[in-house]
Amino acid sequence: LILLDSLLQETYHWKMFLRLNHYCISLPPLLLLSSLSSLTPSSSSCSYHSSKSGLVLSCSGLNTTADIPEDDIETAQTVVRVEISDSSVDCVDLSHFRRFHHLQEIKVTKSGLKKAICSDYKVRHRKATHSLRFLRSLDLSFNWLSHLDNSITSLHHLERINLSNNNLSQISMVFSTFTSLKYLNISNNNLKDNLQPRTLESLPATLDYLDLSGNPWTCSPSLSWLYPWSLGLSHSLRDQLDQVHCNVINSHQVSPLLQVMQYYTTKVNPFCPEKCLCSFYHFATRVEMAPSFTVLVNCSRQGLTTFPTLPPHTTMLDLSHNNLDHHSYSSLDLAQQHYGVSGLLLSHNQLPAIHTKLTKMRLHRAFKADHNLLTEIPYDFSLHLQSHANDQITLGHNQWKCSCNAEITNMNLLAKVEDLEEVTCSEGSDSQQIVGQKVSDLDPSILCPPSAEGRKNEQLLQLVCVMLAMLNIFVFSKLLYDYWQYKKTGKLPRIIHWIPFL
Repeated sequence: LILLDSLLQETYHWKMFLRLNHYCISLPPLLLLSSLSSLTPSSSSCSYHSSKSGLVLSCSGLNTTADIPEDDIETAQTVVRVEISDSSVDCVDLSHFRRFHHLQEIKVTKSGLKKAICSDYKVRHRKATHSLRFLRSLDLSFNWLSHLDNSITSLHHLERINLSNNNLSQISMVFSTFTSLKYLNISNNNLKDNLQPRTLESLPATLDYLDLSGNPWTCSPSLSWLYPWSLGLSHSLRDQLDQVHCNVINSHQVSPLLQVMQYYTTKVNPFCPEKCLCSFYHFATRVEMAPSFTVLVNCSRQGLTTFPTLPPHTTMLDLSHNNLDHHSYSSLDLAQQHYGVSGLLLSHNQLPAIHTKLTKMRLHRAFKADHNLLTEIPYDFSLHLQSHANDQITLGHNQWKCSCNAEITNMNLLAKVEDLEEVTCSEGSDSQQIVGQKVSDLDPSILCPPSAEGRKNEQLLQLVCVMLAMLNIFVFSKLLYDYWQYKKTGKLPRIIHWIPFL
């Protein structure tokens, strides 16, 4: 038993040991292996242990795969699995595994891998690939991989690939070369919305396990292809994909990825305006009910001259940086989808006025009309904006005509404007003196100076107010005096006798 236990110890100093112990050559190789002790450096260590299918070589503390000990041919051919962990290996050099002719699994975990396969020696790797024709499993989990290229496609006999718990944000390879692939794990990485369709569409029909969970997927329309692709999968694979969730853009909501992509495919994308990007602004699943959702339509910087038609449930519409002018309002049809818009971004256009149609839109989230040609705000529209507590309003960089009765000088409205420092008076204002000044800094006496008649009326009103104040003081004093007299003498005030019914 002692001999069999020490049999499992191996070192890369095997050949040195043979030179010092010539008498051992006649012994069986396995017996010689039993007499070895580990001679590896203190920073790295390798050991063997047995499994049902053969020997397993486990190493730790390696700086490169070249540090794997070189064994005699007979021992190397019995190795079926190589495990490397807790090391500092930048990439896997397949040429260092070619001596393991019956190798079935390579497992490199917690070793700081930054690249899957070293690509500097392509010829050497092609030769190694031929020697690794029995390799069926590749586990590179718990490393620092950020990008996966086609370097591992040469190992086309693989049946299991584990790339979980890395930092993969991009996968440019296709899996069509793995004709026998059954297991693929890409969970707990950094995949968001830039996964190309060909990456998963190339998966072979032999696949029966696919794990994409634990990634920060965004509920982006760029992943809409996932739903039609999933329709051709087996029930087990679809059940696995149903466990994957995505993050709704600009929200803290998390929703089932496949369900979101289904609604993109059937409810949003067919109605999204050309040149625009339509994404979910809100998406919430409900028990035994269809999910509720709202849509954000982004048509920014598309050179639009008209208001586009919108998908159902549109709540946010971004038309900033376009060429909208006063003719554009004719295409704004509130009988269709524009009525429900609660946020409208019209910044950086050429709009000279705010049409009354906008008053019928909800706009309780946002109204941004900065960098236009606006000169005034309709009274009704001003009240409409003031009626919402949390809406975002920007009105800066326009050609505002400031006057005493202009809504742009309404302090209640200005209190809600976010870019108040950019709201200034332009040519056409009541006083040339205020042109170029910030509306928030205007002097009321200059903006609304009183007229001569107004001053006279004001003085008259002040006189009336003084007289009324004196009269109130007299009446109050008389009441106090009469009360004092009543308490002292019991005599009622004379006015009581003048009121017959008392």
